Amino acid sequence: MWRLLLILWVCGAEGKCYWNGKCPYNLFGTKTPYDVVRGDIRDVPVLEKCEAVSVWMMIRHGTRSPEKEELDKMKAVVGLAPEVVRAHREGRGDMCEQDIENLEKWIWNDELDASPSELTATGTGELQGMGQRFGKKFENVLKNLQQHQIRASIEQRTQQSANAFADGLMRNNQTLNISSSLSDDLTARPYRHCKKRFYDILIGPKIPQETDKYLQSHEFKKVQTSIQKRTGLEESLSPKTILLIYDVCRYHRSISPRQTDAWCSLFSDNDLKILEYVEDLQHYYRNGHGDPINSKLGASSLMDLYEKFELGTQGVTSFSAYFSHDTMMGMLYAALGLYVDRPALSGYERIKKRRWRTSFLTPYAANFVAVLNKCNDPSGSIFKVQFFVNEKEVHLCSRRACSWQQFYRKFNNFTQDLTFCNETLVTS
Repeated sequence: MWRLLLILWVCGAEGKCYWNGKCPYNLFGTKTPYDVVRGDIRDVPVLEKCEAVSVWMMIRHGTRSPEKEELDKMKAVVGLAPEVVRAHREGRGDMCEQDIENLEKWIWNDELDASPSELTATGTGELQGMGQRFGKKFENVLKNLQQHQIRASIEQRTQQSANAFADGLMRNNQTLNISSSLSDDLTARPYRHCKKRFYDILIGPKIPQETDKYLQSHEFKKVQTSIQKRTGLEESLSPKTILLIYDVCRYHRSISPRQTDAWCSLFSDNDLKILEYVEDLQHYYRNGHGDPINSKLGASSLMDLYEKFELGTQGVTSFSAYFSHDTMMGMLYAALGLYVDRPALSGYERIKKRRWRTSFLTPYAANFVAVLNKCNDPSGSIFKVQFFVNEKEVHLCSRRACSWQQFYRKFNNFTQDLTFCNETLVTS
């Protein structure tokens, strides 16, 4: 008990120095490393008198390097380091000496430039480890396979993720072929060529409106004040600059062996929580419950799940793993009605205890998994379906698993009919 209280006391106290913080804040939205939030599929108890017969997965790629455009923007902002150091030497700012020294010695990690958008060594490890855990958990399914499908989107980072996962998954020299990527993939990436989504969401007004509202809020202005005081900079930092510094912090700490980075010292834990909400808000409208288009696109993937499991009830054992992006993961949750917030997320006010948290839902290597189980029952064999998010059991039905009837009612209506994607807003 005393040990627990000590841990809570140490972690609960926000210190001035980042370099020796006992429990640094480690939730960074969609740039959160998988091991920070994952469970372990091997620890989930099997359903009583049941055996897994089919598995279906949607997986986000692992930790990646920034895209070229992101790299260029971040390189522009790191020029602030000498100014922060100078402010400290002139007696301004509120950063401790070691954090300033670390920032002064900080250099850009060329590993990020070597392969923009591609998987890092950390990302490869995330997927290999996941494959090993799933290989052990579902060894019987893999031994008795009649069908399998491992397919990634056309991006190199998802293809690298599929290869790393398959390497970890292999058991007893078993070879599972990875299918060629499809340019128009209605399961792994149905949103890619949806015109309506592009016009209504990606270049529509809602995301910038809600984001701007929050960036102008009293709470976000407190972040600006906090960073200004912490750094001692005389020139005000714009929200855009602050978000770029946040990206430098997130990307560099994700490839650091200690999962730390000197740029993160510019933020307090409370600052990071508020910056986390900015991304949650954007993804809520871009991929989640903020627009009904997202749930329709998520349904396209889930139709494949339903068809695979329907074959499973007819004796066809299968293992399906699709590798996609955080966009697809958010759309699946929207289609399933998971992680709904009431009231809805908006730029007016941060909901601190919200369910839509990208750090937990769409970190690097995020995954949604469904398992079809064949169970013994006095009346004969019956089927039950379990669900997992990031290797933690999720209850879509009232108990640990859905009966086949419950699964049928929820999934039978999902469709890959995306004709609505050709509809665009009519303007007068």
